Amino acid sequence: MDQLTQYIAQRPVIICLSETGFKLAKRFADVIGADIHGHALRCPDADQTFVKARSHIACIFNAGRPIIGVC
Repeated sequence: MDQLTQYIAQRPVIICLSETGFKLAKRFADVIGADIHGHALRCPDADQTFVKARSHIACIFNAGRPIIGVC
């Protein structure tokens, strides 16, 4: 498997920072097969939550997962 194929095979992550962004992310997540990662205080029902956005996004990026930001 080449490097590009490896990245395409991984589920994308939708990053949301607000309740409104989380609502929009939910509409797209099932359609595109994505996981939702949201800010812990504003999106507590996300698949995964975080407190520090910059470091969390860096970890996802370093793992090679596609990232979609809803800001």
